[in-house]
Amino acid sequence: MSWSVREFSCDTLGTGYFCPNAYLANLAGVDVSDRIGTRFGWNAALSLGWQVVGIRPGSRDTDTVQGYHAAGTWDFRPGITGEIYGGWTNLALASGSGFASTEFGARIRFRLGAPGGTNR
Repeated sequence: MSWSVREFSCDTLGTGYFCPNAYLANLAGVDVSDRIGTRFGWNAALSLGWQVVGIRPGSRDTDTVQGYHAAGTWDFRPGITGEIYGGWTNLALASGSGFASTEFGARIRFRLGAPGGTNR
């Protein structure tokens, strides 16, 4: 279980949802993860919350915000892990379906000082 707060503001006022005067979202989340064997791991997170967007000073619009994130990991050796991930989150209010952030990617992580790693 998690709780997070996102805050965003913009220096250039009056440009609408892409640069609001104020943006604040409170999100509750559920995060589930597990390992299968000694090398493979996975993680799934769901979030749901409430956001307040002020497009102009003194204005306030509210809406729900939700998202997901999923990842799979593979430990090549101690200290070196590969990860493939994907996620989606709606970001702010707008007419119609609004706009969202979608991300997919891959990365390799190196942990310095890991047992059997290169930092001895």
